[in-house]
Amino acid sequence: MPDAVGTEVPDSAARLGVVDEMFLRGHRGVTSSVVMQGLWRTDERVPSEVLAAVHERMARGRLGRRVVATRIPGARARFVRDTRAHPIRWFEVDRAHLTSWADQRAADDVDPERGPAWRMTVGLLDDGGTVVSIVCSHVVTDAQGLVAALAAAVRGDVPVPRAAGGVSDARDALRTWATVARGGARTARAAVTDRGTRRALRDAARSEHDVERYTTPTPARVLADLDAAAWDAVAAADGGTPNTLFVAVVADLARTGSESVTLSVPVGGGTGDRGNTLAMAQLSVAPGRPLHLLRDDLRRAYGAPPEGAPAGLPAEILHVLPDGLAARATRDAGERVALCSNIGTMPGELARVGGADARTIGCRAVHPHGVRETQRRTSAFLTRTGDRYTLAVESAVDDDHGALARRVVETLAARDLDADVW
Repeated sequence: MPDAVGTEVPDSAARLGVVDEMFLRGHRGVTSSVVMQGLWRTDERVPSEVLAAVHERMARGRLGRRVVATRIPGARARFVRDTRAHPIRWFEVDRAHLTSWADQRAADDVDPERGPAWRMTVGLLDDGGTVVSIVCSHVVTDAQGLVAALAAAVRGDVPVPRAAGGVSDARDALRTWATVARGGARTARAAVTDRGTRRALRDAARSEHDVERYTTPTPARVLADLDAAAWDAVAAADGGTPNTLFVAVVADLARTGSESVTLSVPVGGGTGDRGNTLAMAQLSVAPGRPLHLLRDDLRRAYGAPPEGAPAGLPAEILHVLPDGLAARATRDAGERVALCSNIGTMPGELARVGGADARTIGCRAVHPHGVRETQRRTSAFLTRTGDRYTLAVESAVDDDHGALARRVVETLAARDLDADVW
């Protein structure tokens, strides 16, 4: 691998955004905690010195940071550089127990405030292969950022996160309060004359919404590989795209009867320079919806305004609320019956490492300490590596891996797709 080259990350990455703070409240135990996990598999052994070099570069890259809170009300917490790293841990892993090993690694401690916020472990499979698990707090990055961090470490380009500079905590607080005051005044004026504004404010103030909620201490998780050519052919046969088929499969998994289900679909996403930059589109999927029609539905959903704060209130108001109130205000933000996140094709740098070809790369968001008080039944993530797709599923309504695996296999088989469950 080439020598590392440093690249500065823009100043915009120095302060936490609203979505970053939502995940930080999960880390603090106010809501369910979430980590990102990448699982990089090869059919051959990867030399330990190669993985050690990747590990060292990861520590100096975009994951090498932690959160520092401020003492000034309204000033956003900021990221600071932290190049400390947990040492690589090595395991002998039975191929038949790969999924349970991956789940255990997702629960390994990472701390976005005290640091390190990420961890790398390696499993030496009894069939001669290697699996690398990289876990990071969802506070410091999303799926795209995690993949970008790994790819950068492999190719030797190490993005260097800047410390917060230029704008002091006091000035940042003034900007936040000014934004909140202006937005609040606009909403107050609208509430006097507009019935819809008043209704939106009442709905936002309710402590309960008329939706079914789930709490699962040990959510079931499944990872499965699928032939990419077969997947693409099934999608094309019904006038859809690979992404449309993914949405349809997730809707099938989340459905409990013959009802339509509403899904959250990430829109956009950053380069990984920021922590979390995704907005969510909402899409209702009826059973048996043809893929060519679902494709049009999805296009309209992407084009609709993303969900935001109620009644025109600025999202920055969440920066000034106590954790408990902010968590209550965002309880259902972007959350529907299912989440389907198509992470996309993995970078070419990850196709081969240390002389070993990548078999597949899975990437998923995991609730390592259980799911509580959520209306989301199913979370699913899709990646493509070479000639394989990897589907990762977490279920808040299942606590048995075997039952969820059977449901995933049966759902895919109904669409003439064979799943190779990890």
